[in-house]
Amino acid sequence: MTPIARLIAPALLWAGVSALAHAAPSVPTDDDVVIAELPARVGAIRDASPVASGPDDALRTARIYLDAARQQGDARFAGLAIGALQGWQQPMRDPLDIVVMQATLAQHVHQFERAAELLRIALGREPHHAQAWLTLATVRRVQGRLADSDAACARLAGAGQPVYGAACLAENRALGGDTESARATFERLLAASHHPALSAWLRVGLGQACELAGQPAAAELQYRRALALAPTPFARLALADLLLDARRPVAAASVLDGMPPSDAVLLRRAIAARALGRDDAAELARTLAERFDAAGARGDDGSHLRERARHALVLTGDAHEALRLAQRNFERQREPADWLMLARASVAVGDRAGLRRLVATMADMGVRDARIDALR
Repeated sequence: MTPIARLIAPALLWAGVSALAHAAPSVPTDDDVVIAELPARVGAIRDASPVASGPDDALRTARIYLDAARQQGDARFAGLAIGALQGWQQPMRDPLDIVVMQATLAQHVHQFERAAELLRIALGREPHHAQAWLTLATVRRVQGRLADSDAACARLAGAGQPVYGAACLAENRALGGDTESARATFERLLAASHHPALSAWLRVGLGQACELAGQPAAAELQYRRALALAPTPFARLALADLLLDARRPVAAASVLDGMPPSDAVLLRRAIAARALGRDDAAELARTLAERFDAAGARGDDGSHLRERARHALVLTGDAHEALRLAQRNFERQREPADWLMLARASVAVGDRAGLRRLVATMADMGVRDARIDALR
């Protein structure tokens, strides 16, 4: 997920991406059947949430659950957020913020075209809705449609958010290979920023531009500076991945220490533990496999495909399964981590033709990544 998708700002909601079910749900035939047990925090969150008796209460409840989904990495919270808004199914007439939140949730569960349609309706009603433009820019970026994302980014300035608009465009320029221009923009915005959370987010964007340019040391510096300002989960995971790629599992494990045990966090902990030869490596890998199986039993076969591919490649040594999962994942989302996972799986099975097809697809998308160039 890109850093702009993880921003929290006073005027904007989070527009993050995570996975939930795309297949038909598993429907029990007996009221006593336990489909899944939610973490203990769910009860506490529910108790703290307002009763959704009207649109304002429903929106607050949805936000609480979505925040929990992002913090805990548990897609079931997203399902609760979606449920809180079930009473509003007429986007042409429903409260505008409800419609935009529904789009954000659709994006969160990888229903990208549904999200784009809701945003189109919202922006038709209010062309200056900054959150709607930001979310649309993120949706199109995740789909690999950079020109459409650029168009949405450009509208952010007219909607009263010039800083986010400029950063949004810079992120896309970095994806397109113009990393020097992107870095210059991030540096300029950082020089004018006096808000720690905003500065942290900008530094993550700068760090990602450095990674795309094949400059991991510079990326690490920016991620660590971001974490010193605001230790967001996204920044910690980005830094952990960079350290794991650099074969520095001790440092990666330290970065992950204390994070909620989401699938993404457990995956990286398991990779670090395996690299260090720790006794808990096999147990962490089994726990992840059990979570993936449980998600499948809930009809959630399409979620966390990137994580499942990495689990297969690194932890179980099944490169062919990793490639299959990475290909499925790349069909629906096309961010740097997605094409990098597909490239690594292709290399692992010796699929040179597949790697060439990926590079050609990236060229068609207008994106470039020095890490892919190095793999070639």
